[in-house]
Amino acid sequence: MRSTFIALIEVGLTLTDLPRFLIDEDFREKVLERVEHPITKKISRTMQLKNL
Repeated sequence: MRSTFIALIEVGLTLTDLPRFLIDEDFREKVLERVEHPITKKISRTMQLKNL
């Protein structure tokens, strides 16, 4: 969950965007394209693969 918060904060989003980030795959991908934090990016992408 920490990585999710880091991703949201890094791209200027808020907690109101959290449900969309968790549910909407296209939105999450667009957000992750803008994330620079390498660990956050890696963890988020790993979690995506587990959800498939």
